Amino acid sequence: MIRLVALTIISFISFFGLNASLAAAAGGNTTPTAKLNRIRAAMASQQQKVKESGIQSFNLEQELKKIDLHLRVEGQKLRDIQQKLNRQEDYLQAKEQETKLIVRQKEAIKKHVKRRLAAFFKMGGVTLVNAVFAAHSLSEAINTREEFRFMLRHDRKIIERYRTRISLLREALRNITASKNKILEIIKEKQAQEQQLIDSRMKRQKLLNRVRLQKDLYQQALREMAAGAASLEAKINKSRVPMIRARRRKISRAHRSQRRHTILKSGFAAMKGRLAPPVSGKINRFFGSQNGKFGLKINFPGLDFTPAGDLKVRAVFAGKIIFAGYLAAYGNTVIIDHGQQYYTLLSGLAAIYKKTGDVVQGAEVIGLAGGDGLLHQGLHFELRYGSIPINPLPWLTGSWKTAPGENSGARGKTKATDKPATTKP
Repeated sequence: MIRLVALTIISFISFFGLNASLAAAAGGNTTPTAKLNRIRAAMASQQQKVKESGIQSFNLEQELKKIDLHLRVEGQKLRDIQQKLNRQEDYLQAKEQETKLIVRQKEAIKKHVKRRLAAFFKMGGVTLVNAVFAAHSLSEAINTREEFRFMLRHDRKIIERYRTRISLLREALRNITASKNKILEIIKEKQAQEQQLIDSRMKRQKLLNRVRLQKDLYQQALREMAAGAASLEAKINKSRVPMIRARRRKISRAHRSQRRHTILKSGFAAMKGRLAPPVSGKINRFFGSQNGKFGLKINFPGLDFTPAGDLKVRAVFAGKIIFAGYLAAYGNTVIIDHGQQYYTLLSGLAAIYKKTGDVVQGAEVIGLAGGDGLLHQGLHFELRYGSIPINPLPWLTGSWKTAPGENSGARGKTKATDKPATTKP
């Protein structure tokens, strides 16, 4: 009962100490982040204590197992010694009974010998008077006396044997008694050792119970701290949501800006003013609003070239052919994807050397000029960003004459001109 009360008091003291640690972790600086950091530090400390308690509990359990094993071994030894003592006591009792029997037999023979001696002395010696007045003859008297002497010597030998046997039995009794006393001392020593083991086991069991109780309290405090930390972290995260969203938007804008900058510095986007024309010859129609065939007013989406000499048509930049074939109003047409959403279209071809899916390099021949299209004259060349036509002229190398009011960067707003320009691929 006293031990139970002591353990209960220790439990309450430990529990209140842990609660005080938890309160201290949550107190101090009122900043939620600072509180959360203190709670996490306290949780780390509690986790270390739980770990140490677990190790101590494991070590105590191992010690208790060793003590239990030792107790079983010593208990078996004690039982064996007790059995040996029981056998010694039985043997001692048997020897005592045997000694008593021999002593009684010796006493009986001793009485018998005394009676013979008395009779022998009554008979007296063989004198002249006995010889004259005896009822028997002299020879018979002498023979009787010798027989008495023989019997007395025989009785003396028997008594000596009994004495020797009794002496041996008493020596055996002394040895057995000494052995018994020694066994009793061993039993007493083993019992003392067993009691020491029992006392040691009780102490370690109490310590183990205390360590387990402390571990449970540490774990309870750790759970409370974890719950508090989770609640506080949820509040902090909730308060940070607008800031996080704003930061993500800022990062997203920065990424998009960086991506645009990267695109402009590499690939097709970096080739503005550096592309060779697709064919040698002159430009006979420019990008922009103008009159087309049959007097139709059109917003011309590209450039028309009149080939001069070499009719080979070349890719202006590396890319993948996504269309190669006949296209209504365009005639034989090749469309190349250059990446970064840039496409070039070449139509009015007399022959196509590539097929859909082929990968071409810059200046690689893809066909021959000389075909016709419904809405263009000569080789028709377009540059598009996605589906939006772009004026190809500013992207080409060389010096070009543009129509009055034409802006090289405009998309579909320049006027057409009939003045051809000379090109050199």
